[in-house]
Amino acid sequence: MRTCCALILSCLFVAGGLFPSVAYCCSVAFSHLTVRLQPEEQQLTATARLGLASVGADQDCRLSLSPQAHIEHLTANNIPLTYRFDAGRLSFLLPTAQKDMPEIVLSYRIRYDDPLPQTTIGVEDPSFGVGATIGAQGAYLSPSTAWYPQSGLPQGPISLRIEGPVGFYGVTSGRLGDYGTADGTSFIEWKVDASRDPLALAAGYYQVFSDQLGDIQVLAFLGSQNAALASTYLDPTKKYLRFFQRLLGPYPYEKFAVVENFLPTGYGLPSWTLLGSHIISLPFIPHTSLPHELVHSWFGNVVGVDYATGNWAEGLTSYLSDYLLKEQLSEGHGRDYRLKLLRDYASLVSADDDYPLEAFVSRRSKTDQAIGYGKSAMVFHMLRRKIGEEGFWDGLRGVVAEGRGQRFSWSDLQRIFEQASNTDLTDFFDQWIYRSGAARLSFEDVRVVDTGAGREVRGVVVQTGLPFALKLALQLKTEAGLVERCMAVDGDRTSFVFRTDAPVLKLVGDPGIDIFRTFLPAELPATINDLRASTNLLVVVPAPDDPLFLASHDLLLGLQQQGAEVIDWASFVAEQATGRDLLFVGAPSPSVRSATGLSHLQAGEGWFRWRGVRYQDLDHSLFVSEKTAETGRVVALFHPLSASAAQAVARKISHYGRYSHLVFRGGANLYKATGDPVAQGFSVDLGSGQFSEPVR
Repeated sequence: MRTCCALILSCLFVAGGLFPSVAYCCSVAFSHLTVRLQPEEQQLTATARLGLASVGADQDCRLSLSPQAHIEHLTANNIPLTYRFDAGRLSFLLPTAQKDMPEIVLSYRIRYDDPLPQTTIGVEDPSFGVGATIGAQGAYLSPSTAWYPQSGLPQGPISLRIEGPVGFYGVTSGRLGDYGTADGTSFIEWKVDASRDPLALAAGYYQVFSDQLGDIQVLAFLGSQNAALASTYLDPTKKYLRFFQRLLGPYPYEKFAVVENFLPTGYGLPSWTLLGSHIISLPFIPHTSLPHELVHSWFGNVVGVDYATGNWAEGLTSYLSDYLLKEQLSEGHGRDYRLKLLRDYASLVSADDDYPLEAFVSRRSKTDQAIGYGKSAMVFHMLRRKIGEEGFWDGLRGVVAEGRGQRFSWSDLQRIFEQASNTDLTDFFDQWIYRSGAARLSFEDVRVVDTGAGREVRGVVVQTGLPFALKLALQLKTEAGLVERCMAVDGDRTSFVFRTDAPVLKLVGDPGIDIFRTFLPAELPATINDLRASTNLLVVVPAPDDPLFLASHDLLLGLQQQGAEVIDWASFVAEQATGRDLLFVGAPSPSVRSATGLSHLQAGEGWFRWRGVRYQDLDHSLFVSEKTAETGRVVALFHPLSASAAQAVARKISHYGRYSHLVFRGGANLYKATGDPVAQGFSVDLGSGQFSEPVR
């Protein structure tokens, strides 16, 4: 994941007084920064030595610096300067004699004390409202906070020395130099060749681990509790660096560092990733989040994003890491992942909330994630199929080669993919990038005809709503095997004919899940995401003050349903389930389970049975989400066997949004699965002569 941070521009108009009203910028040729972090005082003190390459007319210079900064002194070649510092703009005039490449020395201090969130459960803002903070827990200074002086233009080489208490090390972009402890102070040095965008900084009481892959430094900065995980991250980092370099070309930075953070972040920054302490300890992160952030090195970092025209980097990064690694396992794993993306879109994106990919900037909600990550990944999958393997991978390497140090738009990607594949992609980008929505496909009038010379399966593919231009795969299952064909579909109704000699069994549209399309609610299995999206959830608990329910509070917070109506079991009657989604906490009575479609569940006070296994330890818990065949409403059960079991998993359940069934022991997941939908998908059962309900 990568956050979108607005740049603080230094070419600003300042009116009146000594300083001219015309906007001029000075260009910084090099920077030497010494930064002292003082966690107890929640501040930094710094000295910046800047070499100016050029200045404006009349030696006017403007730099940006955090509005919270206190300037202690400013000189040019040891001559004190008159300056104005207002709202983050530092303006000063250079004496005429100092016009040629003066060295500016600026000393300042800044207090950063953004409050930490009381809880991060259910918070979709990936920054958790923290832009800059320094404290005993660590430090994080986002790129947008201007914690060092910037010109607003690409800057030349930057060397940094970051100092702090013993064991308190700072991390930023660039190549690691010397580090250690002397005279009661720890220090670390970084060298950045050049910087298009402002730098972020993180710090903490870290142990430093290092490895090497050719000329690339492979680093980990971990707290004492997670220090044993160093090889768990260093080895996969080298593995995935080799893999992605084969696909995308040379890694574009001097290092890659995995850095622990006190907030549960997943930031991808130039040459490093910042992962929360709780996140970094999860066993699957080295093979999910880590490769995702590595791919951001190419797309989103060295090739930047023109956010004004849409963020393409998250979808492309998701496709090349989260998806592609599944595809590498098997074709089935890849298909399952694509199916999950389509289900996420169908369950999380309403018609009122939908928007085109050109409007996606960053993730602030599950809807944003389903569009900007999921739909975008599927669009890159369709592009790859349209232009072929050679055109797709050559195009990606072309994006890296041409876009290095630039900010690219969707139109830049279109142009380079067109060149790489010799294909006009105007219509493709118009319908998938600049239009909202997904294809809505169904079959109509499907019938088997005996022609005397064999069998023909005839029918119509229907597109509901504004049609998309598609290459649609059809698969006919017969007693002799599979018959497949690909057909162009670009209107409301497109007829087709299959010819076969064998008895037919089933017709399936888009069997590989290769088209971005949407589903009817009945075609979607019940998942935890459905509870998050519910607008009429009723929560039924033993009693509002029951310890089991109080311990489950984080579940509603994670589902963003803390405002849902809550009643106790004694007040519940079956009529209240009409037209509503239900969430039961605890083990409802057999009569309640029967009235709500959960009668097949085997559960009681202090026990439950799932998939033939009986669970009865106090640290076990069960979560089940299902749909009723009659109404399509969701009925869910959270059945922890103790308040402590509820507290251990309640905050985690919302992170399993794509799943229907979960079993936990303590905080560890023992079982997860997605249930079956109530209705069939884009298919027709022909073997029995009974047609399935088509997608509409």
